Amino acid sequence: MRIGVNLLNLSQDRFGGIEQYVENLIWHLVNMGEELKLFLFLTRPNRDIFPDHLTKLKRVMFRDLGKLSKIHKTIHDCQLDLWFSLCIGHIFRIFRFHL
Repeated sequence: MRIGVNLLNLSQDRFGGIEQYVENLIWHLVNMGEELKLFLFLTRPNRDIFPDHLTKLKRVMFRDLGKLSKIHKTIHDCQLDLWFSLCIGHIFRIFRFHL
């Protein structure tokens, strides 16, 4: 199974409950015996959250989050079976609320 994980809005300033949850979820998925390939959609500041040697992980890096069409195209190109996204942080940023 090919799973895309949207970490594009992961906080760079703090590492709270949501960030810890996602990190633990990914570690557990990587260590499962099943045939999984995780595509982590990241920005450069978060690229080192997971080590390079994990074969089940593929980093998909983005510089400009304003180009949604590029993100959508990449999701399609990766032929994902599942897309996991933490939308809450993004929604709060759009409406200028602070988490």
